[in-house]
Amino acid sequence: MSKRKQSAGLTRRRVLQGGLVSMTAALSACIVEAPLPPTPTPTPGKITVLHGWQGRPGYDTFISTITERWKAQRPDLEVTWQAMTGHDAVLEHFLETTAAELPIEVSVIAATDVHSLFDERHLRDLRFATRQPQFSEIAEGAFLRSTRQNRNAGAETFGLPVSGPASRVLAINSDLFEDAGLNPQGRDIRTWDDLDRVATLLTERQGDRVQRSGYALQPMDLLWFSAWVNTTATTFFNPEQSWANFDADGSVAALQHLVNLHQELRVSAPIPQAARPPSATPLQTGEAAIHDELSWAPMRHYHDAATARSYWQIPYPKGPGGFGANTATSADAAVVHGSIERPGHALTFLQWFCGSLEVAHLRFEHTKEVSPLVEYYQTQEWINAVDTNPVLATIPDIAEIPGAYAGFTAPFPYRRFRQINEEVLPVLAQAYRTGEGLAAALKEAHVAANTILSKAS
Repeated sequence: MSKRKQSAGLTRRRVLQGGLVSMTAALSACIVEAPLPPTPTPTPGKITVLHGWQGRPGYDTFISTITERWKAQRPDLEVTWQAMTGHDAVLEHFLETTAAELPIEVSVIAATDVHSLFDERHLRDLRFATRQPQFSEIAEGAFLRSTRQNRNAGAETFGLPVSGPASRVLAINSDLFEDAGLNPQGRDIRTWDDLDRVATLLTERQGDRVQRSGYALQPMDLLWFSAWVNTTATTFFNPEQSWANFDADGSVAALQHLVNLHQELRVSAPIPQAARPPSATPLQTGEAAIHDELSWAPMRHYHDAATARSYWQIPYPKGPGGFGANTATSADAAVVHGSIERPGHALTFLQWFCGSLEVAHLRFEHTKEVSPLVEYYQTQEWINAVDTNPVLATIPDIAEIPGAYAGFTAPFPYRRFRQINEEVLPVLAQAYRTGEGLAAALKEAHVAANTILSKAS
């Protein structure tokens, strides 16, 4: 059978759930841990970078700009881009080209997929390269701590943060807060009880109908729910995410609280069946005083002076038993394919693409996205941006909130995410929607998640 026929036999389900387990043994040998000797002089070469940014605002200009900048610096090392639309398409193409033994040197992989690809031995271990002095720009300490779970597994380094951080936050309408005599930066919301009180105060009804949600609850989502669980000093998983903890007391309390907000306090309009479109937020349309958001929202929706004044964002407030407010943070990663025997060219490009302030500033300029580089938040460009729109300062601050485990920031479900999400999400969504059988649903989710994780170890 030809290589291309083997690739054509893959089903979409097998691809997106990280199939190809049969390739694990063969690719294990490709993860080379020997130190990479420095290249004394530049050598000509060519690499391809796979990404899912096609159609995203500003990315066409961003990529064309950095391509020209790179050509000016390293005309001997050609970089071509293979554009896909979205993370699903990237993962599918990555696995199809892997199966066909036509691997792409560098790929930008979603935070929810990258660890699973490493488990399957599809990614190269970069730890020895990132510990060498000539690669100091992409060393461990160069990136925010909150990106650690998206690039490390124990001592191994399987990716380099390329965008983010993206943290789960509560977005608030500062104007409505101020009109109600509340702090416009949400400082009145420190605990779950505070949120209940404020959301009730800001809810507007006409008869039984909620006209304006005090807190517009979103559909069940594991990443969002994990942020709520993190506020109780409980987490869905142990630090390495080798076993799940879905039925812990904190998980039960978090699910019960969300049900109470909707069914007893009635601070939200009916929960939609699907996530809202990203084109307009409930704050902008006047549907809500508070809603769930990702921390990059100020750049996407509130970057002009008129809208910036009415927007603020805060982490999720402290829950029972918790240490304080918390969140769940992720960052997508650039990876090198495990079968690339000589990754020097790929690492040379990634050193600049992931580790340079030049690229970080160009990304912010063209795409309104921030950088995972620690140094980025000390630059005059960032200081000027915060002076113009002060809410931007919350992005790194919220991302770096400590988690329940020492040395870790707030975790989110990232290992075998697609498989766990497919089996667990319907169970939790049903309990969340009906308000019935919460503990039983979380127990079922616990068993299902641990069954999946036991096969990944």
